[in-house]
Amino acid sequence: MESSTCNLSEVNFMDYQGIIQNITSKAVREISKMSNADLNAKPSQKAWSKKEILGHLIDSAFNNHQRIVRAVKQSNLIFAGYDQDEWVIRNGYQHRDIHELLQLWEFTNSHLVHAINSLPEEFPDKRFCEHNLDQIGMNPFPASQAATLAYLIWDYVHHMEGHLGQILPTYEKINDTFQMAEGLREPEAVPWLAFR
Repeated sequence: MESSTCNLSEVNFMDYQGIIQNITSKAVREISKMSNADLNAKPSQKAWSKKEILGHLIDSAFNNHQRIVRAVKQSNLIFAGYDQDEWVIRNGYQHRDIHELLQLWEFTNSHLVHAINSLPEEFPDKRFCEHNLDQIGMNPFPASQAATLAYLIWDYVHHMEGHLGQILPTYEKINDTFQMAEGLREPEAVPWLAFR
């Protein structure tokens, strides 16, 4: 069912293409300066190393890319989830070269940006009553409210920055500048602030 029947206010789609490119290029520069010992250290036996966290961000980019591409042909925002720990293990991120992983992460996000750029102009703000963003989002969106693809993209960026804060202790989040709309778990339309 299309979301126009849900009677919710508009939230404008922001320049997430530029945001993602800026975040990844800055983070790649900073992570490439880190020592292998720091990148490979595991806080505990079950916890991810910083290298594995980066691998998880690669997996997130792959999964969210296919969600964005598929969304245009769907009548809802219902997407498959994935077993994050299993993906990190199966992809062997702990034993891979950090420069390979950084390059893959940057390329995967560039690929995701192309998918965002190819979206029909009004599509990111189109509201869908049927979604599972309450299950797959880092910030679960209420199942009872209509959601947008713009929210999924916002959540992707928020998720990425949360993990970059685990890798880079001095990382400054961009997405924290957004306010959440009253009654909605969605960013308000605010002017985009320059990348710091």
